[in-house]
Amino acid sequence: MKRLITLLFFWGTVLSVTAQMVVPVQLDVKPVSRKRASGGGFYYSNVQTGRALQITIQNTSPKPVPGVTVRWGVVKTRSRVYSSDSQRNWRERAFGAEEKIDLKPREQKIIETAEVGAAREESHVDGWMYGEKIIGHGVQVLIDDKVVAESYVPASPAIKKSLEKIYPLEEEEGDRKRKSRS
Repeated sequence: MKRLITLLFFWGTVLSVTAQMVVPVQLDVKPVSRKRASGGGFYYSNVQTGRALQITIQNTSPKPVPGVTVRWGVVKTRSRVYSSDSQRNWRERAFGAEEKIDLKPREQKIIETAEVGAAREESHVDGWMYGEKIIGHGVQVLIDDKVVAESYVPASPAIKKSLEKIYPLEEEEGDRKRKSRS
């Protein structure tokens, strides 16, 4: 009888701890990208790319999950020098947003983000690039300011670090408008 009580106590403790460790949300991220090369000439081309994200969040528990924060960002670099130069002056920035949602039991929500664009000139001969390039994206799901799910493409510390500070989309659009005027 003592063994049975000990065994039941042990499994009750294990199940309790396991239930606390289970994340109540699932995350799925699909990038929606476009690329268009235009103009230029034989030696170079103008390339415009854009990336938006389709983020699917699902509550896997039978209880509601209020106050879920979804942070997303598309990371791009800027370069004004040859890509083969060891003294590259690239800046990585994540442009995106943060959104708060409440999830009902077993509810699934899809967030379709705005597109983040990048424009650059590429050389077909020398390998140089002037302008912007999208290098990845990331999504974090937070509950009570704790990250409970995340996805980074590519899965690298640089992309994750870029998401520590997300620049608003208005800044990204303003940069593109200023560049198109010059």
